[in-house]
Amino acid sequence: MSAPGWQRKEGWEPIPARFTKGVLGKYQKLVGSASKGAVLS
Repeated sequence: MSAPGWQRKEGWEPIPARFTKGVLGKYQKLVGSASKGAVLS
């Protein structure tokens, strides 16, 4: 059985960015959420 959501959330850390330079780095910084249509701003 898994732990409640709040316990899992306490130890969660975001994954560091894989691309920080170049075209993919720029894309990663500018792209929106897929649930919002992944529109570049």
